Amino acid sequence: ASRGIRTSLTTASSTSRWDLVALLLERGADPSIPASTGGTIAYRLERDGPPRDVEARRHYDRVRALLAARGVKFPAERPAVVRARVFGPDNPIDRPAREGRPPRAPS
Repeated sequence: ASRGIRTSLTTASSTSRWDLVALLLERGADPSIPASTGGTIAYRLERDGPPRDVEARRHYDRVRALLAARGVKFPAERPAVVRARVFGPDNPIDRPAREGRPPRAPS
């Protein structure tokens, strides 16, 4: 089984570094690749909400515009839906819950 997907883009978004996310998108990073949890850039953007800091908000808005320009739809799909679609129903995060065990934390 896969231990998960990590890209520069998913790492930058997981820490809400919207300045880096914008830079990576502008340089061609693929926003359709989800993290191992099924979280997408669009989902994290919505989950985090707009930052209060003016400069961070500018980058946040830029990321949203870049995603929209690439055809990303909002509201974003929930991670469980993405995991099932991308990794299949027998993915290592969801399988234990179906078997009555606690889910495994993503690595």
